[in-house]
Amino acid sequence: MARPVNVCERVSVKAGWIAILSGQASLASAITRNAESLNERGYRVVTIIPDQWGFLRHLLNIILSVVTLGLYSQKPGVLIVGEHSE
Repeated sequence: MARPVNVCERVSVKAGWIAILSGQASLASAITRNAESLNERGYRVVTIIPDQWGFLRHLLNIILSVVTLGLYSQKPGVLIVGEHSE
């Protein structure tokens, strides 16, 4: 089976106390990990696009943060677009 020419991966980042204490709250480190993963699979990063949440997603995230007392939440991530490098 042929490898796809372009790939798109969503990078999501946790927020809240759990992410801060476990060291997973950094968007830059998440982008770096996923970009390295793409490079290892034979793709190169073409562009990084910020993920835009709608009103309902923001509202659900606020409700989730309040219910869990700030222990768990999410932040808008990014979309990484890669193309097959030859």
